[in-house]
Amino acid sequence: MIKYLNKKFPNDTYPSILIHLYYLMISFTLCYVYYHKFITRADFFSPASSGGIYAVLNGEALKPVQFRILIPIIFKAVQAVISLVKVIPDKALFFLITIMLCYMILFSFYLLLGQYFKGNAMNCWLASIIIYPMIWNLVIMNGQFFYMDFSILLIIILGFYCIVAEKYNWLLLVFFLGVFNHPSVGYLIIAFLIYNYRNLLKVKTIGYAAAMSILYIGIYRLMDSYFPSTEGYFVIYNLPRNLNLLHLLPIHIILRDIFFNFGGLHLFVIIFLISGAWKRYRGPLLYVNLVIIPYVISVLVNFSIEEIRNYVTIIPFVLILTLLFLSSFENSFLKPVDRLFDVKKKPKPSPANKPARILYISSNGGIHDYRFLKKLVNDYDVLFLHYAAGEIIEEIDKLKNLEIVSKKPAFRSMPYISEQGHLKKIIEEFKPDIIHSGYVWQVGILAAESGFHPHLAMPWGSDILTEPDKSFIRRRLVSRVMKTCDHVQCDAEFVKKKIVSDYGLDPESITVFPWGIDLRIFRKLDKTESRTRLNLKDDDFIILFNRYFEPVYGVQYLLEAFKKFSEGKDNVHLLMLSEGSGKNEAIKYITESGLDEKVSLIGRVPNAELPVFLNAADIYVSPSLSDGTSLSLLEAMACGLGLVVSDVPAIKEWVDDKNGIVVPKASPAELAAALEKYYNSTDLISTHSAVNLQIAADRADWDKNYLKLKEIYDNMLNEFYLPQNISASVINQK
Repeated sequence: MIKYLNKKFPNDTYPSILIHLYYLMISFTLCYVYYHKFITRADFFSPASSGGIYAVLNGEALKPVQFRILIPIIFKAVQAVISLVKVIPDKALFFLITIMLCYMILFSFYLLLGQYFKGNAMNCWLASIIIYPMIWNLVIMNGQFFYMDFSILLIIILGFYCIVAEKYNWLLLVFFLGVFNHPSVGYLIIAFLIYNYRNLLKVKTIGYAAAMSILYIGIYRLMDSYFPSTEGYFVIYNLPRNLNLLHLLPIHIILRDIFFNFGGLHLFVIIFLISGAWKRYRGPLLYVNLVIIPYVISVLVNFSIEEIRNYVTIIPFVLILTLLFLSSFENSFLKPVDRLFDVKKKPKPSPANKPARILYISSNGGIHDYRFLKKLVNDYDVLFLHYAAGEIIEEIDKLKNLEIVSKKPAFRSMPYISEQGHLKKIIEEFKPDIIHSGYVWQVGILAAESGFHPHLAMPWGSDILTEPDKSFIRRRLVSRVMKTCDHVQCDAEFVKKKIVSDYGLDPESITVFPWGIDLRIFRKLDKTESRTRLNLKDDDFIILFNRYFEPVYGVQYLLEAFKKFSEGKDNVHLLMLSEGSGKNEAIKYITESGLDEKVSLIGRVPNAELPVFLNAADIYVSPSLSDGTSLSLLEAMACGLGLVVSDVPAIKEWVDDKNGIVVPKASPAELAAALEKYYNSTDLISTHSAVNLQIAADRADWDKNYLKLKEIYDNMLNEFYLPQNISASVINQK
């Protein structure tokens, strides 16, 4: 049953059967209320009634109701088919037709949302939001039955979708049917012209606009001559009447109509436009919604302003603008499509038939960057732009075919403040095809503010997991990067979930893969030989820590735990292979605790020498308070160590009780107990070692994982740039 409900219908590009049932349930609910308020009291026979379906079919209705024959014809056709089986009362039959129209409105709005927001799964559920303004304009605020209430909205949504999806032949069909439904379909011509504002003089634009205009004028002229005896007017000049009405109506009625039209959604649109939030977007997908302006003017001039039903035509435009406004908020779950930023394909900046140019921006310059750059220089033309007060490690300096620009920013951890001009100059000179940036709030924001696309943002861990929660400014910077970048690459599913939860990104715009390690370097070596090379005792129990001396990595908790664990033991040793701002504090604690003989502060070890230290150790320990996928963890696994790690979600994607010991964060006592457990069981180390070697081989191979980064690059190049064998001049001629 569940499998059946999850089946996509009619194919994999459409919602599941469960969603279709959901749409039908909502449609039934709304139409049931509508039925009891309007349909049961409708007069299907009155020539002067807007509900006179039979009067229209008999040619007796007044103009312009007589011209609105689409629903009466559908009603008659359905009635004829159903009567072959069973006769259904007229109003019950119209109730069923209304349900189907409402269902089609929901489905059509789902299609329209797909042109504005990423994430089909989200759009499936979001489509039901259109019921909200329908309840206000067609039920709560509506005082008159009109048999076209639902079909007007359906035709406009379908036409709107055909315009923004650029399905113009289908637009002609929808428009043709719409002409027989209600004259408001004419505003699709205006919407079409606004959407194609850049191509107003192109033959294609003129042709389709002319075709719709001919259909509109021609069909109404034909019907006007076909029904010459019916009274009434097709167009009414109502401006004096409406202006006078504003003086006659009680103020509370006027305020009610102003605030509760569309259920108040138009107030969000007004804020969206006045606040300037709309400037985040640009291009035809945004501007097409401005059709609401001429429509509102026409209501004032030609319609009855107090009839809230008259505003149904622009519900989809108001709702799309409302959702765009909501998408501009920091925690919005809405992820606008790239087209809303008006990113158009352009010729690739780098020379044709040459490797793509990657501008790799980082504020670190350490071993993690080295792993990326070492791979990238073999496949791309790379410029490493380094904004940091610290130095670049020697391994990066020695890479061949790598251009390096290293600059110490005026504001140490905030190059965003001082280096925007410098980055702009680098972009102009290097002419990158892709910008790849990380740390998010330090240098990712620089790339975001440059306006360059495509931009791949690469969180490192804490720049997403902890730091934004401690600083409003950092959170705003991270939000800006997440909202403007074209793709995100992170190293753990937990980081991805955090980004989706906090910043509302579409999960499809985030790729997860561990950064990985070189398994040819990090592999199992002979322990005795490794210890001999490092002058370490063969019978010592050796613990290795190679995270930075920073609070986030729990150095203090490790030292406290080791002090407790090492009491009364002369054969235990802690190797600390790192640097950091907390090193002096750690040295002080080690000295005061009398641990100098049991703790060795080695400092940073070059990548090529690190496997010897790892293989000399028995276990690896990392009591971090926050983390992504730690490469030092993967290195330890590839060398077959036992593992003691803290209870951090990203780390637990790699470690459980089958291959290590997970302890609570900031808990020296639990950490000491874990060390004791390994100390007392060499068999446990051997068991965990075998599992870790296999996990590393399966999941931590950088040669394999790097291919996913190349895939991201390829997708970006295909999305943003013209094929390399097509020149800009050829495109411009087209």
